[in-house]
Amino acid sequence: LSKKKVLVVCDDVSKLSQLEFLFRGIDRFGPRSVVIITTRNKQVLIQCGIDLIYEVNKLNKYESIQLFFQRAFKSIHPIEYHQLKLSQMVLSFANGNSLVIRLIGSSLRGKTKSYQESEVKKQKQVPKPKIWNVLKWSFDGLDCEEKEMFFDIACFFKGKDRNYVTRFTDACYVSAHSGIENLIDKSLIYFTKSDSDA
Repeated sequence: LSKKKVLVVCDDVSKLSQLEFLFRGIDRFGPRSVVIITTRNKQVLIQCGIDLIYEVNKLNKYESIQLFFQRAFKSIHPIEYHQLKLSQMVLSFANGNSLVIRLIGSSLRGKTKSYQESEVKKQKQVPKPKIWNVLKWSFDGLDCEEKEMFFDIACFFKGKDRNYVTRFTDACYVSAHSGIENLIDKSLIYFTKSDSDA
């Protein structure tokens, strides 16, 4: 592929070494080539020297409802009260995560009402293995201190001011500032645009 005009898509890249092994540098491709890389770790893109980074935001309520109805009922609008009730249950814990909405919606298609309600209640308590594995993969990539920091933030500081969270973690951990940045880069925590809450 060296010096050729190409379109390359690399999905779920976790380390810079994967890209180096495949391409020996993305600058080897010809002019006007396009390389699309998806990753849960923003640092991979930064280390690779990629200057255009698009961060996927969570779906808003309207987009979430549309996706759920599309997957579960092959429609973008509720037809019955039962369907609206199911969507509200799913959206209450999916929190705009398109993977969660897609997987749960697809698992409900063509099933009875009682099955659908039972399955949604179960998913709220016990996530599907595919969803769990995606989240676990990101978590497993953390070092011991980052894992503890993640648990602290997830359990005690949801919705808190970033400065407050940083001050607390700085008092407890050696690498608070870099740890928080790593958690953000791996999309395990986020702060609102105003940096007012986690």
